Amino acid sequence: MSSGSTRFTGPVTGATGHFRHLRAQVRITLTARFAPVPSGSPPAGTFSADVAGTRCTVPRRCLTGRLTGTWSTRRTLPDVGSSVKLSGRGRLTGVGEVAMSAIGQGPGNIAVGHPTLEVRLRAKDGVVRLATKAPAVPGFTPFF
Repeated sequence: MSSGSTRFTGPVTGATGHFRHLRAQVRITLTARFAPVPSGSPPAGTFSADVAGTRCTVPRRCLTGRLTGTWSTRRTLPDVGSSVKLSGRGRLTGVGEVAMSAIGQGPGNIAVGHPTLEVRLRAKDGVVRLATKAPAVPGFTPFF
């Protein structure tokens, strides 16, 4: 089982319910662990995500905390790059307990690109959406 960490940054791109006025930048340090899978099966494993809000309009709702869960590889066309689906739970300052779903996309047929992570956080009082990206990497670099 190997692991690796990647730092993603980006803004809150949408929110509903009690969070509809939430504005912040977010830094997510995503650490993946690979699980043993049968030969020929796509990679999968677990993850932890340390979330730190920055430039928050309301400090008590700054989206800081930790999320944990599982990830699996999504099938894509070869030229598109690697794609993963993440599902987890955790607690974030100002939001409370959340269920997280996300799609991560690695760069495809391009010289250099940015891995992206589109995140949806569902809490009892609403939903928060984040659009983040990691530093540039060579094309076809796997997401994890």
